[in-house]
Amino acid sequence: MIMEKLTARTDDWVSLCISLLMAVMLTFFLFFIDEGYYNFDWMNRGANWIGFAIYSIVLFVGQIVIKLLLFKNNNSWLSYSLIVLLGVLISLFVVFRLVF
Repeated sequence: MIMEKLTARTDDWVSLCISLLMAVMLTFFLFFIDEGYYNFDWMNRGANWIGFAIYSIVLFVGQIVIKLLLFKNNNSWLSYSLIVLLGVLISLFVVFRLVF
């Protein structure tokens, strides 16, 4: 009983870490090709870090919403992959609909 609870908490922690890591990595890639024109010069300007944080948070929250709605009790690598893919796609769609 105790091991099941610890395993469930560990799986949730792993899921959160994977989602956060993927959100930050994707945002780094998007800023690399968009803001920095294929370099990391955008890191020198403080205002770009605000945008970076906003995009990372939005992508992270989108992945968490997908996890809670569709994959609540599933902790396989396939579910992690789908959480990242669907979360990012839906988050980017929402951001672009709000901005444009």
